[in-house]
Amino acid sequence: MNELPNLVPLPAFDIAIGPSNSSPDASVALRFAAATANKGDFALDLFGQPDEIGVTSAAASQCVDWGIDRACASRRTVGRFLWHPDHGHYHFEDFALYELRRFRPNGKVNFKPRGLVATSGKVSFCVIDVEQDRSPSSPLYLFPYPLYYSCFAGVGFQGISPGWRDVYSAFTQGQEFPREELIPGRLALVIYADPVDRLHETRNDDNLAVTGIEISPDLSKVEVFCASEPGSGDCSLPQPPQ
Repeated sequence: MNELPNLVPLPAFDIAIGPSNSSPDASVALRFAAATANKGDFALDLFGQPDEIGVTSAAASQCVDWGIDRACASRRTVGRFLWHPDHGHYHFEDFALYELRRFRPNGKVNFKPRGLVATSGKVSFCVIDVEQDRSPSSPLYLFPYPLYYSCFAGVGFQGISPGWRDVYSAFTQGQEFPREELIPGRLALVIYADPVDRLHETRNDDNLAVTGIEISPDLSKVEVFCASEPGSGDCSLPQPPQ
């Protein structure tokens, strides 16, 4: 079980107040981009098996053991693919979770229930290679081109190659918190990868990323004041000197 990926979300980026494309009752929203990198030596490889022709969902399995030439030797069921009508292709369920949270007086993010300001709920993704993150170290993946390149390859072929990352731009449907969910002040924009632990990875303690933002009193502007290193979740409110 060592031939596994390691998913690490990047801190939210391209953060701005902009037009909402999710909430009909809000003209603007806090918009942001999100990316999840595969820092492991083996691919996150997801295969869908439709239950019947024409269904809107399919069982999803992950490769957990690799043979030569990128041939999967063993798979395990990890969830489902769901048809996403707004995007026009299949998504893997519960791939990410976004939250806005308050900071504690000591500057740390408040992960208790009372610290939660807004949540996206669990988000489904079309999981593919969008841009290169680093050079892969495994001899199975020394080729410069990605393996998972399209959301329109049908229900059954998604994933992230080692050294690549999936990216959802700030203007993708759902990459927002509507205006009615915002409050002014300093908040933590938190991104979780695989929030319900469906996927098999080499480690799970680096599935969190935090960006510290400050929203203006009139909710019209936002500025970033800190961002965690990928996998650390360490982004704190600046403290006055002692």
